[in-house]
Amino acid sequence: MVNLVLKAHVAQQNRFAPCPVLKKPEWLECVLQLKNELRKCSIDVLEPLCVGWYNEEVDALERIKASPGQLAVLIGTTRNIWSAFTAACLRDEQLMQSDHPLDKFVEQRVRAAAAALGMPVRVFFGHDEPTDGEGSRSVALQRAAAAAGLAYLDAGSHLCLHPKFGPWFALRATLVFDAVEYTGPRKPRVPNPLPPSTQAYLHMAVRSAQGPNAADAAGGRPPSREAVRARWRQWVAVRDAPCPGHPWRYSDAQLHYHYTANRAALLAALKSAPRR
Repeated sequence: MVNLVLKAHVAQQNRFAPCPVLKKPEWLECVLQLKNELRKCSIDVLEPLCVGWYNEEVDALERIKASPGQLAVLIGTTRNIWSAFTAACLRDEQLMQSDHPLDKFVEQRVRAAAAALGMPVRVFFGHDEPTDGEGSRSVALQRAAAAAGLAYLDAGSHLCLHPKFGPWFALRATLVFDAVEYTGPRKPRVPNPLPPSTQAYLHMAVRSAQGPNAADAAGGRPPSREAVRARWRQWVAVRDAPCPGHPWRYSDAQLHYHYTANRAALLAALKSAPRR
């Protein structure tokens, strides 16, 4: 009888015992902290992946020198970055004096967020050659997005199509964590969202935008920055083609600067930008 009473007492106590705290995996802690840091400056697209998934997609020169299971994080931006960027330009004269203020803004914020993690991390920017010192030439951000299940990559237009943002986001960087393994699930690839008629219209818009450079694109190469700037309105039409009137489309001011990097266009946008 005493034993039964004792067992009942222990069972009653166990009902109120605190549940064990489950620790998040290290890769998830990294991603969440990075997301919190970058949210402060309106950099709002993050997607984790294994280095090996990306390396399977690309040729030897574009492979990341790392073990297949290491954590990589793909970073991008949407139209939300524009107000944060213009506000920073109004506050920071050195940013405005840099060769490419938007690239500089992204680089500063991403590097600061990576440094806040307090662990080894290599950063590969889409606008610059990496300096990882181990032979990797660059990271093909669009191929990384496809491998991570972030977006569908249309080979004919070189557009990445996101399930929410459509074509209206920009891939900016990939972070590689040398001491962190990715142990999470792999997202399925994003399927082609375009019906055949829309895809045909998109590729027709690409041929129109290419103009004299159509031969380059026929070889599968994306247009150079210079080629896009020379015919930027036609390339905006390419981006509009899959889903006209998309709610995440950039503003006219953002489009003008995004496609041309024209300092006069940026200065004009700053005149009407709210100060904060």
